[in-house]
Amino acid sequence: AGLSGVEGVEVRGIASNPARFAPAVLSSTASVDNADTAAENAVDGKRGMSLMIDGCALTKPEEAPWFRIDLGHRLPIAVVRIFGRYDEGSMYTLQSGLQLRVGDSTKWNQNEVCVGGEDIALERRAATVVNCIGAGRYLFVVAPNSKDAEMGLCEVEVVPRGPNKVFEWQGAVGRGFNIGMEGAAFDDNDRIRIIDSLALCGEENTIRMHPRVVPRTAPYGAPTKVATATEQAWHSIVITSRGFYKVCWCSGLASDGCEKGQDFTFVAGYAVVTGEFRTIVGPDILPFIDPSDSQDATPVLSTRNTGEIRGIAVDDDGNFLWFSEHHRVREVDLRQGTVKTVVGSLNGTWCLEGYGEWDAGCGDGGLGLDAGLMQPTGLAYCRGDLLIADTYNNRIRSYSPTTKKIITVAGNGVSAYRGDRGSALNAS
Repeated sequence: AGLSGVEGVEVRGIASNPARFAPAVLSSTASVDNADTAAENAVDGKRGMSLMIDGCALTKPEEAPWFRIDLGHRLPIAVVRIFGRYDEGSMYTLQSGLQLRVGDSTKWNQNEVCVGGEDIALERRAATVVNCIGAGRYLFVVAPNSKDAEMGLCEVEVVPRGPNKVFEWQGAVGRGFNIGMEGAAFDDNDRIRIIDSLALCGEENTIRMHPRVVPRTAPYGAPTKVATATEQAWHSIVITSRGFYKVCWCSGLASDGCEKGQDFTFVAGYAVVTGEFRTIVGPDILPFIDPSDSQDATPVLSTRNTGEIRGIAVDDDGNFLWFSEHHRVREVDLRQGTVKTVVGSLNGTWCLEGYGEWDAGCGDGGLGLDAGLMQPTGLAYCRGDLLIADTYNNRIRSYSPTTKKIITVAGNGVSAYRGDRGSALNAS
């Protein structure tokens, strides 16, 4: 496996010190009057260096004494901080010749010495900071060449390698954006993959980038920025569809590199890709009203006779958009990039003759293009039909994009507040 975690097990963020309160074991436990010498003293979060005051993990004098922390799962490690014993009795404890070993075995000699973890001498009054590049579930502090000595550790802290939190990045459809992160011990060989938000990092398919990532911008390779060991970034990534995407991270210091989906177990963060504001109907000029306009399938950006838009609706699949302007409703085919009138015309029609009987000539039951509207405003798409507020005709009308026909579903044409609890067609 790579340095990025257990194969196939997704890891969502890493604690700043995963060793704290982790299960710990000593090769043996010394007995000292009025002192606590148990292994858990080295992972209790206390940085004091006095056995009698703070409590420390202390072994008996023995050959190759060791201390082990169970990190719970395989982790890439960047730094280990050791607070050794410093008090009146510390002259009897080991102060040099220590090793740091990291791996997946519960036996110290079956794990590798981490890079930088060889022949460690402890500081007397401060933390000993060791750059320890390695990966594994278990961290050992061991004195492999000791013949008969005790080892005392008052606190051991671990700084994981990689992103230090779960990040979030913002992007827009079709626009390049950057994925940058902060953490520890980054390297040019680190890699990321962008996958579906519902998929798990570390699965076999994680090796493949999401198909909505534009191939020539896909961040398959090295980071485009490694300013320091604590920052890295990939630039100018383009995604073609809005949505929520997960970013999986792999440590590139693994012996086999980041060549399998199982290596990308760490969730570095999420990319939120939204739409963008852009003109989809009409050029950037004032509307030009041409009463003779009756042509269908006009290219949207060359449609010059768009007036004041009062209502907008979109179908459930996002394929069609309708807007009301003047005395008509127009339909935009978002797939083809064309616009056409589907209900009404440029000239308004009063559909109530003398504020009396409803004029059948206004088109109910017929095609929308033969219907009359008078300054329609609000639109709503509902269960496959387009509802139109025929404002000055005081009616709600329903247009079917399938049959192209129109009917009235509410209102009797009279401007008033009457008809509650009765027929919608009789309401005012």
